[in-house]
Amino acid sequence: TLSESGYPVLRMGDLDDRGNLGSAPMKRCRPGGKIDPYRVASGDVVFQARGARNLAFVLRQVPPDTLASNHFYILRVNSIAVLPDYMAWVINQPPAQAHLASRSQGTTLMVVPRETLESLEVDLPPLTVQHRIVELVRLREREREIIRNLEQKRDILLQQVCLAAAGNKREK
Repeated sequence: TLSESGYPVLRMGDLDDRGNLGSAPMKRCRPGGKIDPYRVASGDVVFQARGARNLAFVLRQVPPDTLASNHFYILRVNSIAVLPDYMAWVINQPPAQAHLASRSQGTTLMVVPRETLESLEVDLPPLTVQHRIVELVRLREREREIIRNLEQKRDILLQQVCLAAAGNKREK
């Protein structure tokens, strides 16, 4: 039951392509049963088990008492052995994605069964190596962002130069 009060509910549409929460307010509900298995917090890894994209994300800045919808599996990793960002990265890599896709079920709405995710074998290098991998991935994402911004600024500059040239009535 959706309502103005109650618990915020994390739905697939609430996350962007990088797993960040959007600015729109989350829907709320008052569940009738147990809520603890669905409660998520910052640092949890959520896996989109239903739909065309079956990706994992590390949640950041989640409102208190947020519940995950049934489209997600919640992974709480033992941070002594594995970093949440590393776990999400592994799940999103082509070998893991192929494993998950090959065992998906459904016709129009594909679902990754929980057992399939649980059967995924994950190599666990030392935490220092996990930190390095996570940092490299973060730096590559930052590089992509900088390049996108640079391309946008070049487009604006080119547009302004061309408009100025088109508006210049004098021949040179």
